[in-house]
Amino acid sequence: MSKIINGRPTKSLFIDALTKDIELIDAVGDLVDNSADAAFRLKGKAAYAGLYVKISLSSKSFTIEDNCGGIALKTAKDIAFRLGRPTGVNATAGLIGRYGIGMKRAFFKIGRDIIVESYTSTSHLKVPINIDAWRKDDSDKWDFKATVFKTKMVNPPEKIGTRIAITNLNDEIANEIVTPRFAATLVETLQTKHKQLMTNGLEIMVNSQRIIPEPFELKISDHIVPTFFHESVNGTASPLDIKIVAGVGESDAKEAGWYICCNGRFILEADQTIRTGWGEVGDKISIPKSHHQFARFRGFVFFECDDPSRIPWNSTKTGIDMENPDYKRVRKHMIAATRPVIDFLNNVDAEQDLDAQPLTEALKVASSTAIAVILQGLTQNRSFTGVGLRENIDPNRPVRISYQKPLKQVKDVRDRLGVDTNREVGLKTFEYYYEFELGKKS
Repeated sequence: MSKIINGRPTKSLFIDALTKDIELIDAVGDLVDNSADAAFRLKGKAAYAGLYVKISLSSKSFTIEDNCGGIALKTAKDIAFRLGRPTGVNATAGLIGRYGIGMKRAFFKIGRDIIVESYTSTSHLKVPINIDAWRKDDSDKWDFKATVFKTKMVNPPEKIGTRIAITNLNDEIANEIVTPRFAATLVETLQTKHKQLMTNGLEIMVNSQRIIPEPFELKISDHIVPTFFHESVNGTASPLDIKIVAGVGESDAKEAGWYICCNGRFILEADQTIRTGWGEVGDKISIPKSHHQFARFRGFVFFECDDPSRIPWNSTKTGIDMENPDYKRVRKHMIAATRPVIDFLNNVDAEQDLDAQPLTEALKVASSTAIAVILQGLTQNRSFTGVGLRENIDPNRPVRISYQKPLKQVKDVRDRLGVDTNREVGLKTFEYYYEFELGKKS
């Protein structure tokens, strides 16, 4: 009898472990990431005009297809279908993918019958996968078998790309994927997370609906200038490029906060938590918890590196790795960039009861010159600048008067004036005083 003790993992364990903590939206996002990576391999960081990713959803099937160059046969044979990245094989420069599990995890999450078909300019690949049959085979065979594996071809440009069709959907997925809410959430998620790629020309469609990216905007003028900090950290591998931008935008509490983009993919949006410094109490710089008063705050961090293992994101690319040393250092810069914007917004709030409102006027002027956050044209500025406009006060400009009195007294005055609201009480009593005490007509 052999003395070897069986320690092989089961395929069921891998499937359950990989899919347990990932949402369907994120699984689809992994497949879009693969297409985005292919677009990068095809065109680098240039514009992606003419490239597309198309997603189709139904109760019977899920398909995603792109025209982003296809899967090379050697990549398919040695890398793409492996569960994890092989030892000694580096990710292609600039890729979003890091661990080599996204595509397979999405397959396991969504359904049980998959066909991957891909054309490059010189090859054709087709790989059918039946998850149930593959799972039942408890041998050492973890491979998939291609039914088409052709090379030395001349394929026309319109045929080049990859198509993944998943049928025999898992029951819970089949029910979820056809709901209007899922499609709307998917569109919204892709619109935010891949905003930078779509701004650069990559077209993404869900059920034939093209997703239109709405650029993030910051207010900028001679009086309001955002922070823009740029550095490159070498380390032991490829340089990690870091850009930090912080300033003010339109007043919107849902849009306020920090945005973190990693190699073209936004992994945090409008974050207002301790992860990005909100509520931080430090020795030199403290940041309050998020408040509606700071609804204009916008902060952006862009990480880019040819080696995705240096990017401070988690394995699902849905959050930041708080223990990453590069992120710890960047977070200190973020806190330093937040403080002057918070001070500016506090001062804007404080002047609301003043006759002169120079900071508010500066914001109004900057509204006409808001810029998209694309970083071109910004100059290094380590601290946000917000300076009020010198203004000639308009004597006819409306201002707010506010005071509080006991309810009984206010009701007595309402009854005497014959009005129904407290606002009318304020207007009538002011008009009375202005006319009969000052002798002026309002």
